[in-house]
Amino acid sequence: MTTLHDTASPVGTTPAGARPCPACSGLKAARQYLCRGCWFTLQSAARRALNKHDGLAARRLSELLEQLRNDMPLHLIVVTP
Repeated sequence: MTTLHDTASPVGTTPAGARPCPACSGLKAARQYLCRGCWFTLQSAARRALNKHDGLAARRLSELLEQLRNDMPLHLIVVTP
């Protein structure tokens, strides 16, 4: 059986620009807030808000990161719409 980890990069290499996910310490792609698994654990309203690229985007990201630092479960995170 093939798993996601079986198809990942060879041992010792990581995709270009990959960084640790602030929620789980797995790898997230460059220019993404969280890894895919954590991203889809967020409520859809939080994902919609975090996808906005307006004057409040930095504030919403700060809200997300603050809640992660306070060990808020991903499915309970709320950010300003």
